[in-house]
Amino acid sequence: MNRYGSVHQARRLLESSSQDDLNGFETMFDVENFDVERYLQETLKNASEEQMLALYTQLLKMHTDLKKDLEKNFYKNFREFVLISEEMQNLNKDVSKVRSLLTTLGKKIEALNLVTFEHDLTDASNTELMHRQLKRLQSSVDGLNDDFWQVPSRRVVYEQFEWKQFNVLTQKLRRFVNLVLFDDVLLVTTSSVSQERGPRKYEAQYVWNLADVEILAATQPTEDLENEQEIDAEESQSDEDTLFGKHQNLVIVKNDRKTYAFSSHGNEERDYFLRQALECKRLVSEKAQKQRELELEMHQQLLYLVRSDKNLLSTYNSFQLLYRELDSERVLSLFSKFSKTLHDLGDMIDDLDDAIALQMFNEAIKAIKQIKTYLGKINLDRLFIEFFLDKLEERVRRVTRILCHQIQYSAISRNDLRDIARLLHSLTKQSEAMEAFLQARTWQLRNKCYNVQLEKDTSDFVETSAFIAFRMLYQITESFLYTFELTAVNTEYVEWVIGQVEMFVDVVKKQYAGLVKDASYVRAVQYIIEQAKPLKEFDIDVDPILRRLQ
Repeated sequence: MNRYGSVHQARRLLESSSQDDLNGFETMFDVENFDVERYLQETLKNASEEQMLALYTQLLKMHTDLKKDLEKNFYKNFREFVLISEEMQNLNKDVSKVRSLLTTLGKKIEALNLVTFEHDLTDASNTELMHRQLKRLQSSVDGLNDDFWQVPSRRVVYEQFEWKQFNVLTQKLRRFVNLVLFDDVLLVTTSSVSQERGPRKYEAQYVWNLADVEILAATQPTEDLENEQEIDAEESQSDEDTLFGKHQNLVIVKNDRKTYAFSSHGNEERDYFLRQALECKRLVSEKAQKQRELELEMHQQLLYLVRSDKNLLSTYNSFQLLYRELDSERVLSLFSKFSKTLHDLGDMIDDLDDAIALQMFNEAIKAIKQIKTYLGKINLDRLFIEFFLDKLEERVRRVTRILCHQIQYSAISRNDLRDIARLLHSLTKQSEAMEAFLQARTWQLRNKCYNVQLEKDTSDFVETSAFIAFRMLYQITESFLYTFELTAVNTEYVEWVIGQVEMFVDVVKKQYAGLVKDASYVRAVQYIIEQAKPLKEFDIDVDPILRRLQ
């Protein structure tokens, strides 16, 4: 019915005088597309006074009935809500009682050493409890060395007593055993129940790493069970104790191509043991996988640490020794043991390389001293100590080479020159700095003194060269003392000056070779001696060499 049909229906209901027809109002209002606005307009336009009064009465009745229904439903639901709340309170009290009983039961079972629940290792009380369990087992089991009990993270997960071990070849009962499941190994011991005068301690029979064994349930004979090679002569049991006869709650353990069969007291006990063992085995596998991934990552880091300077350090003994043993277990173990220290050293070397690349030599020298101090304090294997010392020495050589190259700049200022000399002195490379200084000044002397435009008069050429040479020697000596902050020239510098003067004397002799040593020659020699006198201010006497010209 459309909305217009609803309006016409309402009009007919208003025109009807039957009470039954008026009761149809309620169903009319339930129509989904009922048009209230149009209905109101039609009613006001066409309805009589009696019809309007009937409509009002009907709507009032509907309103009153609806209000009563709402109140009735509210109080009814409220009473049900109160009842349910009371039941929930009573149920919470019962649940609290059950929890208390479960806690008490768990403590009783744990006291009997039947099952050891998993504990939070961060809880000091649980750590103490696990320690006591290991001590109890250590005192009651023979056949294991002390190293077995000294594993820091080892803990007891589950214990079971008086299981039966069968010989898979004869399918006969072999012995009664106890099973102790640790988080990484499975221990099988003898059981005192099976012996009249058994030992005071259980004897360890098998110790299997969970990562090396396969543990599964078996309820029917399987053809792939591998036979044990050893059979005790005492194994003579009745047919009712056969492997797949009376005892079918079997746990099969396969290790190193051998199969071992154990029978529990029931399916539930067996299934619980299997769940615990398989979960521990899964955790052991995950731990082993994480360890392999960690070792691979560490190996990659070790390769980067060593090979990053391959071209620079290939001639160093420490690099060659370490490079040959990169894949050895010893080096990987050392890298894992000192991982943090080696990473710290690697970061310090990287910071040093950055400072060198940016030519921040003050920072670079501070970093060099810091690394040397750190290497002297840390407890690190000598192989890595030597390697990092060689890495550091290579950086020192690089800094020295750069600074010595800067010393040779002809346009460098006196103050900058002295600052560079100080940096090299702090690296104990002052001799290299002096060598670079003198080498550069040797080339300057040769370029300025011996490339003088040749004059037709040889004496003029000699006097010009002498003036330039000894003037430069005087200035170089002053610069040398200022740069290296010396009060007097050292022996190495005096020898260098003498060598330059000897070279100058040889040049003069070659200039006058084959010529008559006339008055001009005597005058030139005298001029040379006069030019050399200022050097005596620095206690440098070159007169004996110059007398060779007389």
